Amino acid sequence: MNEVNTVSSAADTECETNFSKAFHSSSIMKFILDYETLKFVDVNHTWLETMGYEREEVVGRTATELDVYENIGVRKELVRAVQQRQAISNQEIRTRTKCGQILTTITGIDYIYYKGKLCILGETVDITGHKHTELALLQSEEKFYKAFNSSFIIQIISRLQDGLIIEANDACCAAFAMSRSDMIGKTSNEMGMWVSADQRPRIIEHLLQDGYYYNPDWKYKIGSQIKCGIVNLKMIKLAGEWYILTSLVDITERKLAEQALVESEERFYNAFHNSPVIMAIYDAESIQHIEINQRYTAVFGYTPEEAVGKTPGELDLWKDFMQKQSFISALQVNERVENFEAQLVTKHGVVRTVLLQVQTIHLNGIRCFLNSMIDITALKNMEQEINRLDRLHLVGEMAASLGHEIRNPMTSVRGFLQLLGEKDDLAHYKDYFNLMIEEMDRANEIVTSFLSMSTNKLISPQLEDLNQTISSIFPLIQADATRADKVVELDLEPLPRLMIDLNEIRQMIINLARNGLESMPGRGTLVIGSRCQGSQAVLFVRDQGTGLDPAV
Repeated sequence: MNEVNTVSSAADTECETNFSKAFHSSSIMKFILDYETLKFVDVNHTWLETMGYEREEVVGRTATELDVYENIGVRKELVRAVQQRQAISNQEIRTRTKCGQILTTITGIDYIYYKGKLCILGETVDITGHKHTELALLQSEEKFYKAFNSSFIIQIISRLQDGLIIEANDACCAAFAMSRSDMIGKTSNEMGMWVSADQRPRIIEHLLQDGYYYNPDWKYKIGSQIKCGIVNLKMIKLAGEWYILTSLVDITERKLAEQALVESEERFYNAFHNSPVIMAIYDAESIQHIEINQRYTAVFGYTPEEAVGKTPGELDLWKDFMQKQSFISALQVNERVENFEAQLVTKHGVVRTVLLQVQTIHLNGIRCFLNSMIDITALKNMEQEINRLDRLHLVGEMAASLGHEIRNPMTSVRGFLQLLGEKDDLAHYKDYFNLMIEEMDRANEIVTSFLSMSTNKLISPQLEDLNQTISSIFPLIQADATRADKVVELDLEPLPRLMIDLNEIRQMIINLARNGLESMPGRGTLVIGSRCQGSQAVLFVRDQGTGLDPAV
């Protein structure tokens, strides 16, 4: 049993006054209870203010009547301690105020004689705010560890001094393929995280200077692999010692993807600019040129500086307005165009026929049109030439058919003129007959020329003796030469038999001979000859004409 302090009525008045002043002015909640009845004898201002009562409401009543204690069990323990005159210190008790608010308090009691009676002196400290702080701190720590462990970001807490790891989250364990127990207690050097030996000292120097370290392109190691990440290091204080909270986002795959994208863009750029196909890229909204390749410049004459930022309309590329509108409509409906034939005008006014193929692509997040053009101008010109030749072929066929139809009656007419010219009674008309026969022969030659141009003429080469063929038509050529007062000579050497079309070669020799005779002024000599040069046979017709004008 504790010694009871005595404050008797016989005590010095000054002492009692000092006790009263200390009691009522204390910032700690104080109260005095009658030992026998446990009724309040006195309470100080702090107690009244905290509990929300007036003095008249408290003095003379018990704590039970005021329903001060939230827990009945706690009240019973206090009564038992009082009955045994046990002093109580630092007893945590949940106390109810007048308005029903529950306070967490620390209470202590001792025994005194007050005004000649045995009383209980109690002191209570309100620690509700402290409890809330403790709870908030506990909840904060729980939230931190929940966030720490559940974060997809790699997080490590390590000691500043030596890099000793004291905590690692699940993402970190997964990244390093280690359990938390295997990581904790090891240093970052032992984990082999640093790419170079001076990497950690440089970071520590930065941390000590600024309190944090940030690097969006940080290199680190996991095993033998060098990774890339965004790292944020911050100094934190735990239990009076400095630690480093490391937050790391692995961006290795993103970096590889970015590198692959760069390489892909480089390949696209090379393929685009070196393509033999005319290519241009347009902004899908403004239809302005974004890029043109070298072939575009070569065909249309516009440099990138002249074309980029301008629309095809501003460059006056389209020759036909309706064709342009039809192309735009097709592109708006399908967002792609295939094999659209168009006529475009170059910088120098030359019209080129092209096949357009347009597809939608995205460059740097911008919707664009990739336009590929094949220049088919030469092909179109060839088609036109083929059509023209087809028409000429038709004319040739008509000429051949007409020529055959004309030659038949002409042959009959010539035969009858020869018969009439041999009759004695028509001798005085012989000159007329001869003139008509000559005109018929000339007409026959014209028809023969038409027939020689026929594309459907059949060639039938056979083994023939070229010298014999020349000799067989020599009298005919000699007759032409005699009429023209010219001389014809043969200069033939032995030749092997040749694969020739007899009719064609005869006509060719006659044509060459007559051309030679016509080209010689006055009396001249025409030589028809043949030679064998190696494996080739040579036919020649030599005249004494003046030849072509040098100016021609």
